[in-house]
Amino acid sequence: MTQTEVAEYLKTTQSYYAQYERNARQMTLERAAELAILYNVSLDFIAGLSDNINRGYK
Repeated sequence: MTQTEVAEYLKTTQSYYAQYERNARQMTLERAAELAILYNVSLDFIAGLSDNINRGYK
């Protein structure tokens, strides 16, 4: 997905989302949860706390 597509999903702008990727802005837990749902991964994976990409539940 492009930054623009992800930003649209999060209902924000591409430039705002790009700040997350550059670590110029901290992501809220709610935004991280939205990304986990979008990519079908766990919050631990999003946060870099786990290498396990699976959510572990359905």
